[in-house]
Amino acid sequence: MPSYPNIVRKQFVQGDVSVRLRVQANGSVESATALSGPEPLRESVESALKEWEFVVPDGQETEIVILFAFILDENETDACIFKVSGVVPSRFEIRINYGPHMK
Repeated sequence: MPSYPNIVRKQFVQGDVSVRLRVQANGSVESATALSGPEPLRESVESALKEWEFVVPDGQETEIVILFAFILDENETDACIFKVSGVVPSRFEIRINYGPHMK
């Protein structure tokens, strides 16, 4: 998942970031382009999405839009939720590599 950078959280920046993804037939992300949202959060999302891997059952390149909502509550706990739109195959998987610290 995209990180919620500490400096951005301390400034209480929140909002939606919309990103257009071009996914290759092998599931790798060819490009991730932020379409809207607060600039510091855009950078976090674009960087994270380049590490994502998709399972594309029909073997076709696809373009999708993902909307990430970065939310802070009054206790400064954070959440990042997302939804996918566009032409999405009937079976669609997202694999996220959290790195060795999650093993």
